[in-house]
Amino acid sequence: MIERELKLGLADEAAYATLVHGLGTPLHHERQTNVYFDTRRSTLLASRALMVRVRLSEPLDGTPDAASIELTAKDRAQTSGGLTCSRERTEPLTASAWAEVHQARRALTDLELPLAAALRAEAGDALHPIGSLVNERRTYDLGEGYRLELDRTELPGGHVDYELEVELRAPHHTAEEALRRVQALLARHGVEPGPPTTPKFARFLDALG
Repeated sequence: MIERELKLGLADEAAYATLVHGLGTPLHHERQTNVYFDTRRSTLLASRALMVRVRLSEPLDGTPDAASIELTAKDRAQTSGGLTCSRERTEPLTASAWAEVHQARRALTDLELPLAAALRAEAGDALHPIGSLVNERRTYDLGEGYRLELDRTELPGGHVDYELEVELRAPHHTAEEALRRVQALLARHGVEPGPPTTPKFARFLDALG
């Protein structure tokens, strides 16, 4: 699928806290641990053309059946004015398969999954973990199928980012309408909109130095 998402930063923790308090109970509240992968020769880091991660999602709102582990690859990314478009491929992982990878008993690309095999061919080598970030996400309804995701992201080195994301999933969704709805929501709560943000993977790589 082609993922389209609007991404705007928040100035600081105070702006984030204002929205957490003002928006009330979210539709969903979860902790996401993103573990990123590369070859031993840092092929993906060098090109930044392909992002490979395993995301472990842990619900924080009392819905344990929502826990999941998912392999994701994103490439062909284009960013303009806060709108990021990229090809996204996903495949669920079992807890046992992830344990093998996490405990370094098996390379991610050695798993018997179509996406894992495709990634080995594209990367040209086995993929191994290179680091992780932790994201706390609250999701709210913006109407007409638009969903606002309020994120607090802990990056390597102790830096924390705050941002808003709106995924444009329906055919009628537009970046202009998503931005209008976000700006109206921020105005109601007295929060200034921040500048567009880069994808989390790019910020993760920058944090690695």
